[in-house]
Amino acid sequence: MIDRLRSILKTDGLLPTGAIFPSIDTDRLAQELRLKERGNERGASNSPDETEDALDSVEMSIVTRIEEIRRKGLENYSLNREAYTRRLNSATAAHVEVKSIARRASGDFHGQITSFRSQMTKLVMDVQNWQAAVDNFQKKHGIDRPAYSKGNLLIAATILIACVLVETLLNGYLFAQKNELGLLGGAMVAGLVSVVNVGVSTVAGLFSRLVRHRNFFAKLAGIAIIISWIASMVGLNLAVAHFRDAIETLGGWSEAATASLDHLKSDPLGLRSIESWLLMAWGSLISIVAFLKFVYFGEPYPGYQRISSRRDQALSDYAYMLDDAVSSLEESRDDAIDELQEAGQIVQEKIGDAVDALYGRHMLKGHLQAFLDQSNIQTNALLSVYRDANRSKRTKPAPKHFDTNYSFSSFEETEPDAQAKTEARTEVSAVMKVVEDAIEDIHREHKQMLADFPRSDIIVGLNLMTGRRDGTSGGGNGSSQDSATSLRGSSNLLRDAETIQLTEHRPS
Repeated sequence: MIDRLRSILKTDGLLPTGAIFPSIDTDRLAQELRLKERGNERGASNSPDETEDALDSVEMSIVTRIEEIRRKGLENYSLNREAYTRRLNSATAAHVEVKSIARRASGDFHGQITSFRSQMTKLVMDVQNWQAAVDNFQKKHGIDRPAYSKGNLLIAATILIACVLVETLLNGYLFAQKNELGLLGGAMVAGLVSVVNVGVSTVAGLFSRLVRHRNFFAKLAGIAIIISWIASMVGLNLAVAHFRDAIETLGGWSEAATASLDHLKSDPLGLRSIESWLLMAWGSLISIVAFLKFVYFGEPYPGYQRISSRRDQALSDYAYMLDDAVSSLEESRDDAIDELQEAGQIVQEKIGDAVDALYGRHMLKGHLQAFLDQSNIQTNALLSVYRDANRSKRTKPAPKHFDTNYSFSSFEETEPDAQAKTEARTEVSAVMKVVEDAIEDIHREHKQMLADFPRSDIIVGLNLMTGRRDGTSGGGNGSSQDSATSLRGSSNLLRDAETIQLTEHRPS
């Protein structure tokens, strides 16, 4: 739209000031007109006669040439005046166009704010709903701390793999002695045993955290899982140790499996070799390590990590959108203001230049007078060249008009309408007022946007300026007032959004 404004104020045929008035080269003209030669020739014949009071043919040729140049300059000057007049008359159209630019800039900026506000409303509600869910969860379960961060799955997996490998290598060596496949066969059996041992302990460790739950039945389930894990850990590792004893005694793996189970039932602690005791102790140690690792893996209280993660994700989404909204709107604000200021500057410069050109405060006026003066001066200079040459060859007195200067008739310039000047300046003032109002409106919209898009800490009820959560002790009515004040931005966002459904985010 700036290009359209430029096209309205452009001035076809407007020449640069330096190109309006042609220069007068007296030396070149004197040579072209052969003034000295013709002056000598006519002076030798005493022409013109001393009684002649009119310009002779040579003098008229000088005046004619200068008059042609003078006429060209005045034509150019008139064309420029007409161009400036057209520009002056376009001030009203420029005013209308600037209004259109201002409306579009303000409207686009307001529309962008409305779009972001619509997006931010749901995000604000997400944060508030999930924060309320976290608060309710903490109150219900008596938790007064934030959730621990999620456990590092890579580290946990590395520990599990290390446990399985170490147990497999050690058990494989102990099992390999009586295995037909040697170390490979022992490692295969040991690996299977280790996977079962570590896997059971891992699952038991995760679910045993139910013992922390405030619900009686959940706590009871956690206790049952811990007891079951202890029993399975001891039973599995004793069975493996008895199996190894049976292999050493019987040699065959099938007979050893049957005999080990019978011996486990009759005498659970009756292991016959130190290697079997080591096998049982090492398996139990690996089981305990895996169990404890996942008892304390991440947030130990069941369900707290999940609901806190949803709240944190909602906060992260809001913070990202807020940053994007603020930076995008600041860029749009600056672009809109730059466009408006450029439009105002174009109108001010173009119309102001036309006013100065038409009403005397412009170099065009000064150049015109200088050009007219030079036309007279250069004409008389050329006449002097001819007349001096003529006098030098005459035997009779020269005509009296040789001693007089020639002067062109004065240039009468019509004065432009003073009302047009007043109207143009009024239009320029109106344009600048439109620009100022539009910029002020954009700044006001931007400021309101910052108030409507609250900080993340305000949404969750924590004012970082005071370091106090809404609803905490020590405030009474004052605390409630602070809460209402701190949440005014999010309340503005939510005033038209009560019908938005968030069932997909609500905790079960």
